[in-house]
Amino acid sequence: QTEQLPPEVLLKEAIHEAAFGATGALGQPHYCPPEAVSNLCPRMLREHREQFYQTPRMVLVGAGVDHDEFLALSDRYFSAVPQGTHSASPAITSPYIGGEKRIQRELAMNSEFCHVSLAWMTTWENIEE
Repeated sequence: QTEQLPPEVLLKEAIHEAAFGATGALGQPHYCPPEAVSNLCPRMLREHREQFYQTPRMVLVGAGVDHDEFLALSDRYFSAVPQGTHSASPAITSPYIGGEKRIQRELAMNSEFCHVSLAWMTTWENIEE
């Protein structure tokens, strides 16, 4: 039920779907729809965590924080995350296809904003160190 999502969340969902397609791995919703929650069980969630919550699959980012403090906190809270291997990643590709996704809905009476997101494909080769 995307109508119920806040605009900031809806933008994230829409930009990924536009970039990678609704059937691409990266174009799939990031949030479980409320009607599917009853299908989840503790075993399923544990298996998902064991398969996907590994260091090769994670990125930890800090902005506007002291670097040494950030490292200390990351070590404190994430040092127990399983190391895993890159080979543990499933061979799923999600090619960039580009496109657009438009969602129209009534703005709240007190809303002053229209939310827009733009993205394009690039590589790290274009980014200066």
